[in-house]
Amino acid sequence: LKVGTYLFKKGNFKDAKKYLDMVKGGASKTATYLNMVGNCAFNDGDYKDAITKFKLSNSKKTALPIRKDNFKKLAESYLKLDNNKAALVWFNRFTQINKTKDRDVSYLRAYLTEESNPAKARTLYEVNLKAFPDDHRNYLQLGLLLSKNKKTLSRSVTLLKKAVEVVDTIPAVWLQIAEAYGKLKKSDEELDAYKKFITLDPKNVEVNIRIGKLLVKKEKISEGITYIETANKADPKNAETILFLSDSYIKENRLDEALNLLEGSKEAHKDNIEIQRKLVDVLVLLGKDQELLAQLKQVLEQKRDNETLLLYAQLLFRSGQMEEAKNACEDILATDPENIEALMIMG
Repeated sequence: LKVGTYLFKKGNFKDAKKYLDMVKGGASKTATYLNMVGNCAFNDGDYKDAITKFKLSNSKKTALPIRKDNFKKLAESYLKLDNNKAALVWFNRFTQINKTKDRDVSYLRAYLTEESNPAKARTLYEVNLKAFPDDHRNYLQLGLLLSKNKKTLSRSVTLLKKAVEVVDTIPAVWLQIAEAYGKLKKSDEELDAYKKFITLDPKNVEVNIRIGKLLVKKEKISEGITYIETANKADPKNAETILFLSDSYIKENRLDEALNLLEGSKEAHKDNIEIQRKLVDVLVLLGKDQELLAQLKQVLEQKRDNETLLLYAQLLFRSGQMEEAKNACEDILATDPENIEALMIMG
């Protein structure tokens, strides 16, 4: 017991537990002993054992400082075990006997209350804002809570901005601010927030695409392409990025770059009909008939539709492959007997 207590006070919890586990008899049933063993288990990540020991300690005539510590550690142990309901019970009990407000407990009480009682959580966050004006977590979480309601979106953005003023190095804060501005349809502010986020997480694929889309929508296509290219480098197999980047290249008349991008991803996405069709569009614009014929065959193997069949028939006709062109037109006329373009080619 003496050696275990000595090691415990030194913060050597692992070795302390080895000695404390050897203690038997009445000494192993005191509140102080149970509290020490509980703390050893807690610091070693054995939260189930910690809960057992802390509860046994609470059943004794425990001194108030030890009882307070037990309540807090019990709540934290349940939190580690993803039992939020039990964690909230013990955080509440800790608050009842702790005269001085604890910033971490105050925040966690509000956070854990959100699921069952959002209105009460909002009140708790408001109290925390006054008690701990330098704790960004309350601004952030209250801002997120209010962002779920259109009527409180403006206040939500104000709170999220305040969170950033307190600490501006948390990417999640900027991301939520951007999303809140998106809901408010304030695209300039949304774009600025995403750009702040990307300085903290420059390779984030989703946000690079989002910035790119916002810039393209504002007709700032060249600048938008820079962000989409970054997303593509970070995740070159992302079909959404490939399609949007190729579209942007086409808008800027950078057709060779669009062709290289799509041909480079063609094999990896051979089952993706959208990418295969986009390659068809680029080949049409470039007037590369032979490559286009081969690509159309591949698309038609995946999905036969009259629009693609007609383009295929037109190319076959232009290249003098009359029998194949006739067969393609017959396929079209089987489902659309009055298709003028197909009838003209057949004639």
